[in-house]
Amino acid sequence: MGADGLGKNRTEIILDTNILFVPIRDKFDIFSEIRYNYPNSELVVLKESLNELEKLEKNGITEAVMAKENVLKLGIKIIDVIGEKDVDSKILSYAKKQNAFIVTGDKILRERAKKEGLTCLAFYKSRKKIVVT
Repeated sequence: MGADGLGKNRTEIILDTNILFVPIRDKFDIFSEIRYNYPNSELVVLKESLNELEKLEKNGITEAVMAKENVLKLGIKIIDVIGEKDVDSKILSYAKKQNAFIVTGDKILRERAKKEGLTCLAFYKSRKKIVVT
């Protein structure tokens, strides 16, 4: 296993919707930080997360437009998970099936992931850093 904890196989890192706002609200390039610390990984986002951004955009949240543009501009892989009802359950289901990491600012999702034995990463604004939780 490499220094990044991922070994030689390409691992997916799922970005929760809230994490997509970090570059805009916190002026921190979370995408480059993840790619730097986990070079043997692929960033993915759920189709439902993009749908959430579109709903926020319709409600006048201009940051949602920028967040969606970042996903598309950076070529982040968009996945469609079938079967689960809510976004968090879809993230957990996909992460478990793919042995993927999850990046989220949602404490409840991190706790659910931990119970499932999944690895979560979180952004700590005060430290301007991504850490394993």
